[in-house]
Amino acid sequence: MKTENENRSGKGPEKVLMPKLRPGEVYGKWLDLKLPDDPAGFLAESPLEDLRVCLDGLTDICHGASLRAGWWHDGDGLPHDLPHNVPVKLCLIHSEISEAMEADRKGLADDKLTYRPGIEVELADALIRIFDLAGAMGLDLPGATIDKLRFNAGRADHKPENRAAPGGKAY
Repeated sequence: MKTENENRSGKGPEKVLMPKLRPGEVYGKWLDLKLPDDPAGFLAESPLEDLRVCLDGLTDICHGASLRAGWWHDGDGLPHDLPHNVPVKLCLIHSEISEAMEADRKGLADDKLTYRPGIEVELADALIRIFDLAGAMGLDLPGATIDKLRFNAGRADHKPENRAAPGGKAY
């Protein structure tokens, strides 16, 4: 049985929202990281090798755990056909995102890790499934993530002043 997340139930502290930050400010207890004045320049100059190593490791761990658990084999131990499994795995990722939305909408704690908000655990499930699929397909998810972060940092529609302008992206 799912229980309510005390941060969303009205019985505990109010829902905590991330504060708006300006360059140089910090998130405090959530993130000990300053926003750079120039995100595009920061990402272009940063080697981001630590991120690549971390994401490569996460891919190996998630896919390895899935292989050991038998999620890529049938009951006889025979491997599943990868092209057939890609749509199935993508739908499973989508289902985790939907479960995260529902947990957030209802303010629920996770039903297994009851000390954690449901949205947090369901997003973790989605990441595990994403990194598992990337490992199975041999995708360079770390490289694509770094490339996309760098690309997004230079996009005009990703700047607060452009999003606030009439006709700017709301989300």
